[in-house]
This record gives sequence, structure tokens and C-alpha cells, in this order.
Amino acid sequence: MKIAIDLRPLQIGHQNRGIGAYLQNILTYFPADNSIEYIFLRYKDSDPVSEFGISNGRKYREIVYSRYKFQPNPKSALLFLWGLVIPIYIRLLPYRPDIFFQPDYLLGIPNKLYAKKTVVTCYDLIPLKFPAMYIPSWRKFVGMRHLRLRSRLRQSIRAYYYTKKYARGLRTYKRATAIISISNSTTSDLVKIAKVNKSKVHTIYLAPSYRDTEVSASTVPSKLKGTRYIFYIGGGDKRRQISNLISAFNKLNGRGHDIDLVLAGSEFGVDSNETSADVRMALNLSSYSGKIHLIGTVSESEKMALMKNAAVFAYPSLYEGFGLPVVEAMIMTTPVVTYRNSSIDEIGGDDVFYALESSDGLYETLLAVLNTDKNGLNSKLLEARKNALKFSWDKTGRDTWDLILKVSGV
Repeated sequence: MKIAIDLRPLQIGHQNRGIGAYLQNILTYFPADNSIEYIFLRYKDSDPVSEFGISNGRKYREIVYSRYKFQPNPKSALLFLWGLVIPIYIRLLPYRPDIFFQPDYLLGIPNKLYAKKTVVTCYDLIPLKFPAMYIPSWRKFVGMRHLRLRSRLRQSIRAYYYTKKYARGLRTYKRATAIISISNSTTSDLVKIAKVNKSKVHTIYLAPSYRDTEVSASTVPSKLKGTRYIFYIGGGDKRRQISNLISAFNKLNGRGHDIDLVLAGSEFGVDSNETSADVRMALNLSSYSGKIHLIGTVSESEKMALMKNAAVFAYPSLYEGFGLPVVEAMIMTTPVVTYRNSSIDEIGGDDVFYALESSDGLYETLLAVLNTDKNGLNSKLLEARKNALKFSWDKTGRDTWDLILKVSGV
């Protein structure tokens, strides 16, 4: 059996995000068997096979690509465009694998000439659920007369590029032999929104990277030791309503509740240039900005410690494909305040606290949880941990490999 696996997600910024964690964990359960030949696709500017220990005794070949990044000069721009139009998967032709496994649908899949069958993982359909946030029409920027012509042109081109990119990603789902969906909610979206045939969609849940609640106190930043805080980790885009969380946090402190707010993730570094405009404004306008801690990217052990020691984990998201941080907080027996929507209701069930989707809704629910002694929540939190532990990489990896074998027909 020959299986090709695209490792490029580990080179384009996903290595420290959900897709990267998914790929690294899944590969642990792909067997090192002499009857299986692996073909790894990667860019030449780094070596994820060595960096992440992916070879692990496996028999494999590599297909190595040059990566062309857009730069505002003619040569770089032409190379970037060339990289978009050349048939990148033609180099699979000498091998024609039985299965091509793609963990990032935006990177596309080969046609049947280059790979017999294809399996793609779908995490969510965020761009299709919130097109105004993620794929606004290029025409929107043309009409912004308050911007300079050069800025309008640049933003119009960017919007057009992402519109086409997501449209191509949608075609990837429709062309795939089989799709792995990470929740029933995502499966439903694939059928209803993307119009994918349900028979080729297979729900295989994600799992947290850690399962043990024993953490070292030394991994909590020293400035937070002994501090009561609300914790959030994730992105800062509009779907994650961080400005509402900051507003609720302000109201809690304004009404006499001494509580800090800790924001973790690449967009929440002190000097990060990724922080969205609305979050920056909320941070700047907060009367309690000294109690808001922007700690940026954290390690797994630091995340565990921050989760475990938080008074509450807040996750005000309008949509999730799975909601992994919710499960991680449940494992750490930390109360979770979130919104009831998409997969969160499916994953969190009755084990989390649901707020109305507004700053006032967050305030009311956070207040209720903070006013309840953690010992009073103990039975609910222990039940939450028990249910969260049902999600395991053993099962996810086993089910994924079984599906690949079934699809391949080998």
C-alpha cells in the first residue's frame, strides 16, 4: 500500500495550531509496516519529517517543493503566481499512491491521475458561515473612497485571492473520495452548506493533547501566582467575541469583583501585530487594562497550568468545528463559560455554563460561576472531566487509520 501525506501544514504556521497538533497526533497511529510505503510532501525550507519525528521507522519517500512567497517586486510576484498555476501534484505521477491524505483542505488534492483515492479532513466551514468576516467581496474595497487608491487596490486583490482560495477549498471537499469531519455539527454543515454527499462524510472526533490534571505550579507565570483570573486561549477574530469578554470583565471589576483576565494565543502577545482592531480598541478603552495580561503563545505545560489554576475558562465563540479548548478545560476540572452553538453544545453538553451571545450575557454567567464556590461545583466539574476523557487520540487515530484502509480497498 502507498499513502501520500501532505506535511506542508507543519510549515505554513499550523505547527503550533490545531491542524498541526491534529496531524502530529494522527501520524502517531499510522503504522510503521514494511508493507506500507509513505510519500511525504513538504517544502524544502524546513524538514518536518525530522523536526517532528515523523519517520519513526517508516519506509518513506519525499517530494520536496520550492515555496514562493509574495513580495512587492516583479520577479517575486511572477514566481508567486507561477506557484499558483503549476500542477503541483504532477510529481505524484510516478508513484500514484493508493491514498492521498490531506489535513488542510486549502492546499487542495490531486486528481485521480496522480492518486487513486483521496481523504480530506474538515474542521469547520467558518468562511461559508461568516462570509462577511472572512471572504468579503473585492467590490467592497473598491468603493471605500476614504482609502488611497493603492490601499483599495491591494485590499481588493487580497479579497479576490481569498474568495478564489476558499472556493477552490470547497471544490476539494466535493472532489474528495472521503471526508473526515471532526464533529456531527461540522458533518451537518458539510451536507447543508457545502452540498457534499453525506455518504462520504465520516465523523471522527478530535481529542485533547493532555489527559492528566497533575501540573507543576512553576509553569504558571509568576505575576499570576495567587491571582484570581478568567482565562482565554485562542484566536482574536470577530467570531471569537473577545471585545464582549473584555466588556464583561470590565463590568465585573466595576461592580466590586476583583478578577484579572488572561488572554493567550499568538494574537495576544504584548507586541503582536496580529491583534484585531476591535480587540485593540477594547483593550485601550478598558479602565482595568492593568489587570489584563497578554501572554502570547504558551507551551502545552503552561496552557495546562493556566487552565488548571483559572477561576473560570471563558470561550465566547460564535462557531466551532469542535471546540478543543472547551474539552481541555473540562479535563482540568475548570468551569467553562461559553456560548451554546455549533459543536459546543454537542461537545460540552450539560457540563459547561452557557451564556447569551452578548457582553451582558457573558457578565451574568461569569458572575454566577464566580459567585459559586468551586467546591460547590465539584460534582459537575468531575462529571465534566469524566465525559471529556471519552475523547482520546487512541480512538481518533485508530478510527482514522481504519477509514483509510477501508477507502483504499487494499
